[in-house]
Amino acid sequence: MKQGVFVYIISQMLGTVVGNQGTPLKVDKTFLTSSPYLLNALYLVGGDFANEKQSYQDIMYYTDVMYQHFKPIGITTDATPL
Repeated sequence: MKQGVFVYIISQMLGTVVGNQGTPLKVDKTFLTSSPYLLNALYLVGGDFANEKQSYQDIMYYTDVMYQHFKPIGITTDATPL
């Protein structure tokens, strides 16, 4: 934040998601309440989804918009199925 970088955790539902090492992360926005047009970069980390089909559609929409606008997209090895 000191450098002007803000990270938003966007997921299917509000609440908390847990990282691989057990670190809890607060979800800031949902796919429905956010827009890929407002983001400067995208970093996909994968995981398990309650509604897998809808989550994949939302993620692909975000990825497609970011790609079309030449914005950086990062992906972890856990998210390669996406």
